[in-house]
Amino acid sequence: MSDASRQKQLLLPDLGDFLFLFVIWSTLFALRDRLYSDGSTGWHLVTGDFILRSRTVPRVDLISLTFADKAWVAYEWLFDLGAAIIANLGGLSLLAVVISVSLGYLFISIYERARREGAGALVAASIVVLAILVALGHTLARPHLVTFWAIWIFSTVLEDFVRDRVSVRRMCITLALVMLVWVNCHPAFALGILLVLIHAASQMVLSFCGRQAEDRGRHRGKTQVLLIACIGLGLLTLVNPYGLDLHRYILQYWSEGIHSHTSEFMSPIFKGNLHSTCLELLFFALAAGLALGWTRISASGLLTCILLAHFALAAVRSMPLFAIVAAPYIAGLFASPASSDTAIGAPGDGVKSGALAGIYSRFNKLEMRCKMHLMPLACSILLLSAAYLFHPQYENCMTSKFDPARLPTDSLTYIRSHNLDLKRGLNYDNWGGYLRYSLGKRVFIDDRADFYGPAFYSDYATVMMTGEGWQSILDKYQIDWILFPSSSKLVETLARDPHWSLMASDPASRLYVRSALGFSK
Repeated sequence: MSDASRQKQLLLPDLGDFLFLFVIWSTLFALRDRLYSDGSTGWHLVTGDFILRSRTVPRVDLISLTFADKAWVAYEWLFDLGAAIIANLGGLSLLAVVISVSLGYLFISIYERARREGAGALVAASIVVLAILVALGHTLARPHLVTFWAIWIFSTVLEDFVRDRVSVRRMCITLALVMLVWVNCHPAFALGILLVLIHAASQMVLSFCGRQAEDRGRHRGKTQVLLIACIGLGLLTLVNPYGLDLHRYILQYWSEGIHSHTSEFMSPIFKGNLHSTCLELLFFALAAGLALGWTRISASGLLTCILLAHFALAAVRSMPLFAIVAAPYIAGLFASPASSDTAIGAPGDGVKSGALAGIYSRFNKLEMRCKMHLMPLACSILLLSAAYLFHPQYENCMTSKFDPARLPTDSLTYIRSHNLDLKRGLNYDNWGGYLRYSLGKRVFIDDRADFYGPAFYSDYATVMMTGEGWQSILDKYQIDWILFPSSSKLVETLARDPHWSLMASDPASRLYVRSALGFSK
């Protein structure tokens, strides 16, 4: 592609623009309430509102009745604050639009990166669609969305540095700024430092394996820069309201092992699940691409893909991270060996020579000139303006709210109308944040497993699974009513117990009250 044609941009959309629309359609229309299908969003909003009102970051718990005075490290406070500000401006719908637009632009960036790796438009778009479908499995209005962007920026900037595309100064400034945000939004910031170490290790290996002394010296220099950057980023993680206590808090949580019993930290199930199936297809594409030409991926890129693949197989919540980072590398494996930063399609896409190859090559060249992204910009402005200016009228045509199929609705109305004592109620842990946000009162438990500790969570798990002594645990905490998922083992047991009466139900939940209390439906 000539410089003249490269500069002559067209107003037409590229395939990345349509990927943006696919993300918007999926998160705001097809899966309208998917962003709010997790009750955790509730306690994030409560925390953000507290920070707005008090102008301070919380030091003690805000959510639970059981540990009301216990010290708490709100390590996601910056996301909580941002989410609360947006929700106060335009409700949950505006927050949903902001998140959806952000995700849309993230996948536009991934698509553009795949094209710069030399992949043709169709191959790049296909790989990114798989990445989107993997990510949608854990696309929730929660702070890990910041990690999506942070790990993407870290991986691309580091890769560009080892390829001599960005300077040392630009790399350090970019990573430092991202880390300052990341460390105050989500505890996965340690992944950033791990990525730096991976790139340093790859450069160190190349410093010993290089054929020429000049190359070995260049790789040694990059190794030193990356190790120094790693130390600097580690020091920057102390720039948070809690200082070193943040790190102690996170390490204690991981050492206790409570996280291993939560569903998002469990391995994915490869039995017909769409998101897991798409992850399998990405693994297959990576393997096939490496078989076609493993030299098309850098050592650091390969190590990064292997590491994140391991995390994806170990925990459901890590699947999107692999998809986001690996997609451009995978697409690049199918590029033409002769392609550089701009793709022209042809051999690397597996298109046969002849008329079809010529048409596809011309399409790729034309598509590379359609990078103004006016359609995503117009869509973003329209959605954000509608959510902000016409709220709540906007909700008549499109709204995002807490998902009634996954969270209690009628049961919540009963609790409110009958003024049930929350001190005497046991709620499902994942609903705790939602209840705290909706009722405006503290609850028995929420899903912050890091906060409650092993002993308390052991009691909760025993009751949830109706293990030995579960009834005595209810007596220990003076529980008079229980709100749990309709399909849970505890609900099945209570349905057969004459000492408990069903007072309210909805698609997600069942509310049982001790029969002796005499409550009516």
